[in-house]
Amino acid sequence: MRLVVINGSAAPSGRTRLALMMVADAAKEAEPSLDVSIVNLAEDRVGIADHRKPEECEDDTTEVLERIASGDCFVIGSPIYRGSFTGALKNLLDRVPVQSMEGKPVGLVATAAWDHHYLAIDMAMRPVLAWFNAFQLPGSVYLNNSDYRDGKIVNPDVEGDLGQLGEALVAACGQLTPAAMGPPSLAGRV
Repeated sequence: MRLVVINGSAAPSGRTRLALMMVADAAKEAEPSLDVSIVNLAEDRVGIADHRKPEECEDDTTEVLERIASGDCFVIGSPIYRGSFTGALKNLLDRVPVQSMEGKPVGLVATAAWDHHYLAIDMAMRPVLAWFNAFQLPGSVYLNNSDYRDGKIVNPDVEGDLGQLGEALVAACGQLTPAAMGPPSLAGRV
């Protein structure tokens, strides 16, 4: 079983990455044989979603898409800018083939300065992932500046939520069947 961690932050600061790695650590603790693969948009370069095929890009696009295609479950995180997830993450998702995430469990994490953007998970991230017909865990985790101090997460409730998200991903990954997902995605039919 492979968990793919997708860090939608193109900034090297690491707050989103820290939260995502706590999810991955909890998932690995729940399932020690779990393989974890990381896509970090602060390091992995993905070509702009234009007319070029991934193999025509002179960057990490092909390799990143292969890592995503190999995933059985995903945790995706992004800082929230202007009420939505990052353009870097949207660009990546525009390149991901539907089949790579279709019917697979996805957990969501968002980070922001204040609480007033917490709906970005439900109003911005979930609709894009619905296009893939991904199985989105109903719960998600939102962190703000007060949850961090000195480069660490200091809110025990948030730590617990991140751990629960990792455990839920592993549990869902082991239980989902194609029959449980219903019909294929509409995007896959086009």
